[in-house]
Amino acid sequence: MAVASRRHRNLAVAAALGAFTLGTLSLPLLLRSLYSEPLVEREGALSPQAVQRGPYLNAGSKDIGRDPTPLQAYKQKKESELE
Repeated sequence: MAVASRRHRNLAVAAALGAFTLGTLSLPLLLRSLYSEPLVEREGALSPQAVQRGPYLNAGSKDIGRDPTPLQAYKQKKESELE
């Protein structure tokens, strides 16, 4: 009798650990589905605080808004194109 109850207890602990592990591993997917809007890229205007500090806290960027050419690498214009 003691062996059977011990086995049931071990199965219950294993099931609880498995449920906890699955819940922990699924948390990023759940949060991604809840917050589907990008946190950094927005269509609208940035708040005054975001303009002052840039899109990231440690960045010194003075850019406001989305990059008009997101898929192209930066290409420096020739002097003839600037004039």
